[in-house]
Amino acid sequence: MTKGTGFRPKLFPPRGRTLQHSQKPFITCFLVSLSIAVLILVVFGLTAYNIYHNRFGVIERTLHSGDMVSLREYGKDLSPIFCSGYTVELKENSTAFLLQSRAELDIQHLENFTFSLIFQPLREDFRYRIYYLLPKSRLSITACRIAFGERSSQYDDDVEIGIIIGADIFKNWLRNPNSKYFYKNVSVPINATCEKPYSPLPQLDIVVQFPDTYHIVLHSRHRPRYIDMELERDIKMTANISRTRYNVSSALSICTSTQKSCYFPLSWEDSEDIVVEIGDRSEQQDTESTFNTACNERVVFWVCIFGVLPLTLVLLSSLCCTYVLVCNRSLESKYQLESASTSQGYGATENCRPLRSAAQTEDEYTSSIQN
Repeated sequence: MTKGTGFRPKLFPPRGRTLQHSQKPFITCFLVSLSIAVLILVVFGLTAYNIYHNRFGVIERTLHSGDMVSLREYGKDLSPIFCSGYTVELKENSTAFLLQSRAELDIQHLENFTFSLIFQPLREDFRYRIYYLLPKSRLSITACRIAFGERSSQYDDDVEIGIIIGADIFKNWLRNPNSKYFYKNVSVPINATCEKPYSPLPQLDIVVQFPDTYHIVLHSRHRPRYIDMELERDIKMTANISRTRYNVSSALSICTSTQKSCYFPLSWEDSEDIVVEIGDRSEQQDTESTFNTACNERVVFWVCIFGVLPLTLVLLSSLCCTYVLVCNRSLESKYQLESASTSQGYGATENCRPLRSAAQTEDEYTSSIQN
């Protein structure tokens, strides 16, 4: 019978399986942290610059005599959170009021007035008046022709009256006089004469829904080719305006243009408002008036938002990257220790005794080991 020999395979440990620490994770972590830091600082820096110079710098505003505005609605930069105070520089016969809360309408006391414009379609392209109107104000506009002679040309049919809302839209209309910019408009018929009233005369009526600049325009859609003074027909426009005002009877502080510069302190938790009235209430002339406004920065808030916050985000990103780097080093060390332990185990089995076969006697087994 063939003698079987039992044995254990000789296992050899893997050669050169020792891990060495790499510098790549550290470099990657540093570059990632630096990129995040630069991105955060650039974003917050540009945001702070844009907000400060475009919304909280010195801003010149233009209104007209009789206008009344709430700087929370009109200015958009009056913020007790961002501003510790607010400066208003009045250049004309104007008044500024500091209110405890947002300005409220005084609908019980309306101001009614009427104005007229004479438009010469053969001599000019347009005429207009501008008013800053508050909600619940009313506009009623009519127009008729002053017949100095017979119909002079086809251009008499191209006169219209219209209302444009918003300063930006009005600027667009000046660049491109197109009826699409009108909120409402109506043509003035050739037979709508003032001497023999046309029934009904062209009329526009609106009720103001939101505070804004309202432009009342009288214009000709085509430029005349020639001027004939004997046949010239003027257009007369009449507008009746009933305008609301803000209630300033409970104002905390009042500043007039005689003081030129008015400073109003703003508390952190309150929602103060500042109302500016241009000219005298009895004055409803189309006279431009300018005033300057400026937000006095609340330093603590600006430092926290645009200083402490971005630095905190940079620090957190650096800590996260450092944590990942430390964990990576820890895993490498653990893996290296396990590899070394396995190598020692393999070395212990390198000279293991072969297994004794069932057919071997004790002497034969001992002899095979010795050999």
